[in-house]
Amino acid sequence: MYQEDHHHNSTTENVHFHPEQPEVIADEGGCGCGSGCGCGSSHSHHETETESINHYPLNLVADRGMVLSELYGALEHHQQFSFSDIVFRGDIPKALKADADMYLGCLSGSLSLEECLKVVGDAGFVEITVNSIVKIPLPDAMLHYYLPPEEAQEFREGQPGLYSVLISVEKPCCHAGEEDHVCCGGHGDHHHHH
Repeated sequence: MYQEDHHHNSTTENVHFHPEQPEVIADEGGCGCGSGCGCGSSHSHHETETESINHYPLNLVADRGMVLSELYGALEHHQQFSFSDIVFRGDIPKALKADADMYLGCLSGSLSLEECLKVVGDAGFVEITVNSIVKIPLPDAMLHYYLPPEEAQEFREGQPGLYSVLISVEKPCCHAGEEDHVCCGGHGDHHHHH
């Protein structure tokens, strides 16, 4: 399902999306938990364990930026890494979002997808690929506690909500401005920070 090549479909801002199926409602026993329990796990079918650390559950940490910086320091050049996180999209009442974050085990609160990608880019990673984005169904009781029935229905069926994302990244060989450094020669594509 989400097995496209990472170095492909590049958009501006160095983020890749897979538009053929950008979002799915988690209905086939969908995990949506974001804690590395297999959602989207087939994407790493061509990588070995030495090349990639897979599905680190970023929603379970209190400080995403700090953890990403530490992981960046620990990875080898050109090593790939993937993680899951929980992001929100659309307009969500603050109290509902706080309750949903707690329910889903999102310790530091969910970020918007844009904020999440910015934190990843700020840590220095490149080849940022959004492999899957799956809407997480929230319990009816929670929705009805915060929303009138018609709004709860719209929330269930529309875009606003919380989503489990699987994102893969790569540690570059060079820092911005050093793309011609000797270690980048064999990789084939130059990465540019902005």
